[in-house]
Amino acid sequence: MTELRYRETARPPLAESLEVLVVDDHELNRRVMRLLLCEFGCRASFADCGDDGIDQAAAQAFDLIFMDLNMPGIDGDETTRSIRATGASRATFIVRWTTEASLRLDQALYDAQAPKPIQLPALAQIIEEAARRRSIGPRPSRTAAQNLSSI
Repeated sequence: MTELRYRETARPPLAESLEVLVVDDHELNRRVMRLLLCEFGCRASFADCGDDGIDQAAAQAFDLIFMDLNMPGIDGDETTRSIRATGASRATFIVRWTTEASLRLDQALYDAQAPKPIQLPALAQIIEEAARRRSIGPRPSRTAAQNLSSI
């Protein structure tokens, strides 16, 4: 009963129409995010490597991208640089998603940072910011990004 109430109150407005890309080389992380994003009603796509993430982000304008920092081959930073340089998702709200939360956030690349494992309140806040940003236009204010980076 408590869980249902939490879901009803936690779902940010407009979350059901958000297009989300999760780029992570670990299948378990992608599965967990699939379940969590489904709870919020988001439409999610998944990439298991940086190259696939770049291809998907170039072909489709996503509202939100969760980027794993440490992946074999092209890492999260390089993948994000490529996405920011060209393609349909170059202005997308991108979240650095990592277990290394103590690393300083590169605000030229990322709009926010989220810890692994991500908790529902933090995910709700990120989804809410992505939905807000989509409704007002390109990149959020640095104040919003700085607030999210402390999650």
